[in-house]
Amino acid sequence: GNVGVEFLTKSDDKVVELLESTHCKVKKFSNDELIFSDLEIRRPDIVIFDKLDVSSSLAYEIKSKIGSKLVIFTNLTEANKFADITVMAGMGSDFKNIYSKDPQTGQVQFWGPKYWLLRKEFYSYKRKETRDNMNVEKIVMIFGGADQANLSTFVLQKLLLIDGIKEISIIL
Repeated sequence: GNVGVEFLTKSDDKVVELLESTHCKVKKFSNDELIFSDLEIRRPDIVIFDKLDVSSSLAYEIKSKIGSKLVIFTNLTEANKFADITVMAGMGSDFKNIYSKDPQTGQVQFWGPKYWLLRKEFYSYKRKETRDNMNVEKIVMIFGGADQANLSTFVLQKLLLIDGIKEISIIL
């Protein structure tokens, strides 16, 4: 089949430009109503949100009027109750890994650090006793749209112990 991925956003122009620079298809909207109108016309099989404040009414309309599967990452609103899959990796589980599936609705929830998404390089990284060959001068850190578990502070404290790093940028 034909698979298409497109980003729909209300973000500012800098975010749109960054996404476009990676050759992603991006559409910018000024409000949720326009996003819903676009989705209603195209009727995607799956809609994925990755944000903290998904509108409950938008999630409800997607499920009830379009019928798309709905996946929501790291959201802090009631919109989660309309999702087919909810992933809350860093919040709300007290760092316990929780998987649950509602037998009536089929809704699946993944909570806890086990569900953080990392590139495969991070999984294959082997701890080295010496860092003689490490030549990292600039580091950018981001732990999602917010850092509820304050991982930025923890990692920053460890990075500050490494010689040779000249610049650390943290995005919150």
